[in-house]
Amino acid sequence: MTTALDIIKDAMGVVGVIAQNETPSSSESASGLKALNNMLALWANDRTFAYTVINNNAPLSNGVISYTIGAGGVINIPRPVTIDYAYIRLNNIDYPMQKISSQDYDSVPYKNNQGFPQYFYYDKGFPLGTIYIYGAPQANMTLYFDTWVQLTQFTSLVNDLTFPPGYEMAIVHNLAKFLAPRYGMTLTSEAAELAVSSLAMVRERNIPDLVLKTEVGLINGRVPYGYGAWSY
Repeated sequence: MTTALDIIKDAMGVVGVIAQNETPSSSESASGLKALNNMLALWANDRTFAYTVINNNAPLSNGVISYTIGAGGVINIPRPVTIDYAYIRLNNIDYPMQKISSQDYDSVPYKNNQGFPQYFYYDKGFPLGTIYIYGAPQANMTLYFDTWVQLTQFTSLVNDLTFPPGYEMAIVHNLAKFLAPRYGMTLTSEAAELAVSSLAMVRERNIPDLVLKTEVGLINGRVPYGYGAWSY
């Protein structure tokens, strides 16, 4: 377990602002906490900082094609940065859906089509995102989707958090890079190299396995939704 103050002290020690046995002042600690959380919030937007994904589920309502996602939303979970994969479960059988862009979704002439759900579009709005499903689901269906597990921000200087192996070194040395200009200082070449190498190792470990896929439309000549007499 590591507190925010532990990380801030270590980062300031790397910069050379404080000695090993010194403690930052209250104003320095508050500034360090803000910088730390800003850095973690920035990292949360990058898949290679997410050390795992979790599978979420939510019941679907008959004919309802859109659901807000986030704290206080219809699907009340932390707002996802993105949704890369989703599927429908009906009678214990899973039916994958294809992710489409906003342009693809906007091009659908009739979005309340009652056909079986085949596609989804995720609007990354803030503070609530919204997932749109095409066609309209039935009441006995359940939506499943994967979301990144983002790094948790510190709520206070004494807040204890646990990180996967290697993250603490990357956080400390990259926070030092954030803080150094504020004190008119630069990192030593060794500290700068540790910041780069530790961050690279964390990100490399989290790169998803890449699988080559080909759109169905490129195989059989059809585009999504089969427009040509809109084969719903």
